[in-house]
Amino acid sequence: MRLSAVFALAALLLAPLLMDHAVAAPSDTDSEAGFDNVDVLDPSLNGQISVVRVGSQRTNTNLLSIFASLKNLTAHALTIQAQTLYKDADGNWLDGGKAGWLTLELKPHEELEYRSASLSEDALDFLVRIRTQPGLP
Repeated sequence: MRLSAVFALAALLLAPLLMDHAVAAPSDTDSEAGFDNVDVLDPSLNGQISVVRVGSQRTNTNLLSIFASLKNLTAHALTIQAQTLYKDADGNWLDGGKAGWLTLELKPHEELEYRSASLSEDALDFLVRIRTQPGLP
């Protein structure tokens, strides 16, 4: 094998490890998904977290899979909660808009990717809600 072919093969194999871990947008990604799909409920989180990326796509089983990358802007750990609500074609909340909350721990200056998938093929839109964990300062 020629040396240039070895370098090309090494570059191909190492590229995913060297690139930023941003999620590539497949062709069926919801181009309408964006920062409007994330609602930070607690004003106390302003200046403490930022929404870096938001998107969605259909899974192989036709469920709506979403992601929201959140970054801790502080020098201390943050405990927050995230909830994803899904809407159908008529704009109605699936599951009555009563999805559970997931607790997330963000280390200082950490970027974390929150992911969720709908339980129904009827999900066409979504809203990720972020809040501080109840009972914490």
